Amino acid sequence: MICPRCEFENQPESLFCTECGQRLERSKPAPPEPPPPGPDIAPHIGPTQEPPLPRNHPLGLASFILGIVGVILWLLSVGFAIYLFLSAFGGGYDGENFEVIAIVVPTLALLTNLAGLVLGIVATTQQALRKGHAIAGICVNGLSLATFLMLLLALYVSD
Repeated sequence: MICPRCEFENQPESLFCTECGQRLERSKPAPPEPPPPGPDIAPHIGPTQEPPLPRNHPLGLASFILGIVGVILWLLSVGFAIYLFLSAFGGGYDGENFEVIAIVVPTLALLTNLAGLVLGIVATTQQALRKGHAIAGICVNGLSLATFLMLLLALYVSD
């Protein structure tokens, strides 16, 4: 390395000139040539997309469907009960086996709503899945079961 003041030849790793004590500036390597510019393409600036939410939990959907089926079964059982009541007191009872149906359908409705309620609760405890159907299933099944329990309570109180 050559000293800029006295032009003495110094060692390449020297920081100061050994003759005059001048600080030696290391010549920095020239920066590399920038690459030639590419085609002019405007950067795409648009709304950033959030990652899509995971889909609904299948147990939540099953809970919601069981709730709807349970409500339909409750409505059928009320229809059978009204028919039996009217036919028994109206004198038009023809001896068909509607008593069995009037027992089986509410039992199926009760079991369907209980299963739907359990599935809905299990589905809401799962992480990273949407819970809309599970919450709707819990509401439908819970309201259906609450209505059934209030009807039972009304029957026992009236006796």
